[in-house]
Amino acid sequence: MSTLEGKAFTLRLPPELYEPITALAEHERRSLQGQVLYLLDRALDSLEDADAVRAYDAAKAANEDSLPLEEAIAEIEQERAALRKAS
Repeated sequence: MSTLEGKAFTLRLPPELYEPITALAEHERRSLQGQVLYLLDRALDSLEDADAVRAYDAAKAANEDSLPLEEAIAEIEQERAALRKAS
């Protein structure tokens, strides 16, 4: 993700978020902006993983035919790439 592209906006963080994020940024040798972007990216990945699990559970409950693991992983990665490209 390029930090030179994108929308600029002001983000007000309460001290209980600012302080640990700043400490993590220093520990991981990132700027505060870089750390916030990193954490947001990880959070979005977690949400996408949770969506994939829910979709799997729904398909399993519906007794649909399952895909081989490699094919399912490839399909998920394609969907993720399409979502990132669209945003």
